[in-house]
Formats: sequence, C-alpha cells, structure tokens
Amino acid sequence: PQWVLSDGMLLNEFDEELVEWVQGFLVPDNFRILLAARELDVDFDLTEKYYGVSYRVDAIPEELMRDLRGELHFDELSLPEPNLFIPDNLEVKGQKTSAEPGAEPALLKLAEGLELWFKQDDRFFLPRGEVRINVENPRAYESPLSSILSQLFVLVLKDSLSEITYDAQVAGLWFDIHESVDGFSITVDGFNDKLPQLLRILLTTIKNYKVDDTQFEVYSREVRKKLDNVRHAEPYNHVQTNTHYLNYATVWRYSDKLSAFSLVNKQRLQKFIDSLFEQTRVQMIVMGNFAEQDALDMADMVIDVLGSMPLPDYARQWSRVLLHNPGSYVHHATMPEDANLNSSIDVSIYTGLTQSDRERVVLDLTSIIIQEPFFDQLRTKEQLGYITYSSDRKYSDGYMTLRLLVQSESNPAYVSQRINHFVRGF
Repeated sequence: PQWVLSDGMLLNEFDEELVEWVQGFLVPDNFRILLAARELDVDFDLTEKYYGVSYRVDAIPEELMRDLRGELHFDELSLPEPNLFIPDNLEVKGQKTSAEPGAEPALLKLAEGLELWFKQDDRFFLPRGEVRINVENPRAYESPLSSILSQLFVLVLKDSLSEITYDAQVAGLWFDIHESVDGFSITVDGFNDKLPQLLRILLTTIKNYKVDDTQFEVYSREVRKKLDNVRHAEPYNHVQTNTHYLNYATVWRYSDKLSAFSLVNKQRLQKFIDSLFEQTRVQMIVMGNFAEQDALDMADMVIDVLGSMPLPDYARQWSRVLLHNPGSYVHHATMPEDANLNSSIDVSIYTGLTQSDRERVVLDLTSIIIQEPFFDQLRTKEQLGYITYSSDRKYSDGYMTLRLLVQSESNPAYVSQRINHFVRGF
C-alpha cells in the first residue's frame, strides 16, 4: 500500500551526496543557451553540415552572466499549491465473503429528476471508484445550433479545467466530460477518497461557467474548421456517417451545422449555458470502493449543486432508432469532394435486437469469424480496395447489424456485387 502513489518510478533509498553532486553541475558556468526562431534579425557565419541550416555561436553576454551569478528572484516562479486530491484514506470498505460477487448494480434511489444506481466493489477490493453521470436536457441537441453550442461549451469548459486536470491526474484521479444527444455526460474515476471533492468542483465549475473571450474565439474557429474539413474526408468516413443518419431519428449533418454557424456568438453561448440547467434529469451510477450512504450523499450533492428543477418524463429527448421494414434498401450519395477518385460501400445486414443477449453474442461471434476471410477475399485476392473490413454495429434499444465496408476506385455497383457474392458463399 505504501507504494500505491509512487507513480512510474520507485526510489528505494535517498542518497544525499549523490543529489548534491548532481546539483553541483547546475551552475551558470556550465550551460549553454539555444535560441531558435522562424526569423531572427542577426547575421549567421556558420552552416550546419548535414541540413544546411545557418547558425552562429556567441559567448553569453557578461551582463546576463553577472545576473545569473547573483541572487535571482522571480515572483512568477513559485511552488504549486498543495494538491487537494491526494487521498488520505485508502481503506477498503467492502468485505470478502464466500458469496459470489454481484453481477449487476442495484437501483438505489428513483425520485423525480434522479435515477441512482450503485455497485460496491466485491471482487477486486481496491481503494478506487468510478462515478458516471448523465445530465439530461433536451435543449442540448434540439437543433443544429444547439448541437454546435453544446460542443463549444464542452471544449471551453475542458480548457478552463486544465489546472484541475493536472492535479487530479497526479493524484490518481481522472475525469471526462462530453456532450450527447440528450445532454451531457460526466465520468470521474480513480482513488475514491477525494473523488467526491473533485466531482463537486467539476459540477460547480459547469454550473457557474462564464465564457471567456479568448477561449470562445479559439474554439469557435476550431469547430468551424472541423466542420469545413468534413467535406474533404475519405469516402468511407462519409458512408459511415450517412449510415448513422439513416438509422437514427435525429442526427444533425455537418451541412446543417455549417448553415447555422453564422448564429454562433459569445452572448448566445453564455445564454445557452445558463439555460441548460434550469430543468434536468440526472442518471447516475456509483461503483467501486463506496458504501450506499456515500452514493446517496453524492447524489444529493449533484442535485444541490446543479440546482435544477426536475425534467418531466414527457419532456425527455429519447435517442430513437429507426426500425426498417424487411427488405433491401440502397442509399446513394455523391461525394462532396470531386478530387477523390474513390467510392465506398457500406453493407449493413440487420441481425436482431440489442435487447436479446443471445443475438448479441451470436453477432459478436459471427463478426469475429468473418473478419479474416472477408479481408482475404476482397482485399488480398480480388484487390478491390485498400480499406476493407467488417465489424458489427449495435444501435441502442434497436437493431444490430453486421457491417461489410470497402473503399475502392472500382465501380461501386461491381464492389457491391462482390460483397453480396461473398456473403452468399460464406
């Protein structure tokens, strides 16, 4: 246990003489300064042998050496504040018993605006835990503009949390925040002792976030650039995205978002953030080295910090999967980038529903079995395309599909025939 926080290197003994010997080399008379820049207003009298780069070697100015030998003091340089996330208590709360470990979490609390699940670690008995929270609000994805604002909010928020991120990682904690079609998801895991404290700081920052001018300019440009670059993506990226559109009831295309981007500004983003937590529904699961009361206390803390009114069930934004009738369907789409000579075919064979344990296992097994022969036949033997692979896709609360994808310069109708021939003969 005393080595848990030793990071990647373990020092078995402290050698004071060795440390002092190394420090003896850290003096002004035993170093060089390397200065490199795209443009320097100086003359160069030397040329590097291999790369032909011009350079010069000068003595360090005496004025600088005199300052270095004197007493140096910089207000900007200081030791960091104490790390609040280093755990004090590594006690394991679960007790080993002869009973089999539990397989599923238990519903600990179901109230208006809150759904809390709990699973104590009864298998590994480590001082670690994980908390996952989904904050539902239909405004997060109600339009292409809302989708952009949600993405921007997450980007600027993560940038603001960079200092907390560093301290948390040093102390063995990790967190992530991302947007989804029904709101925002927060994941925190690591040593459980200070995990609730980190979660409170994250939620407080999220709830009270104020948009910074510089952050908005930087990340709005980044989002706009990514949207502009989508049209230049490879055909197999486009065909996978289009397949996604054809199977979900509400998915905003990159072109939809580009059309709405002119409406994005700092004031609208701030107003959007302020309205996100007026009404919410919190889904939460607490796992690991926690007791039931710990989970209940964290749930109360989440509700208290967010300060939201409960979101009624009828107002929730469900991620609905389209259920297609039996038959064969073909969707043709033209590549937005004319310079790319490739085409891509994504064949989806619908195999069953995600709710069936047996059908999920059969699909997983089939997907693994078919990968090598599919690649060998269409890529190695027939040379139809450099990008050739198969996998499975599972739509939440909907159908599952076996996917067969090829990107090729050959006629897509011919490639589609070869895929169908492979399937019939497999």
